[in-house]
Amino acid sequence: MLTAWRHWPNRSHEDVRHNALQLLSQSSSPGANRQRFRSVERLHINFYEEMMGEGEVRMGVALARFLVEVLNSVDSRMAR
Repeated sequence: MLTAWRHWPNRSHEDVRHNALQLLSQSSSPGANRQRFRSVERLHINFYEEMMGEGEVRMGVALARFLVEVLNSVDSRMAR
């Protein structure tokens, strides 16, 4: 996990959310990426609630893949 070596907490959804938003704040488009992250959070909620249609789910998956790339890029630029 990206945050394990940093000793960032990752025991809860809130911990993971906070860590992801912290990394996204260091991205080239922090505002847009935070908005994308909120869309991906909705995808996670959909796993339990089934409130999204197939098209929305496909878009959410595409956003999730994009954000993973952004998070990996930011992580690779940060000092270890």
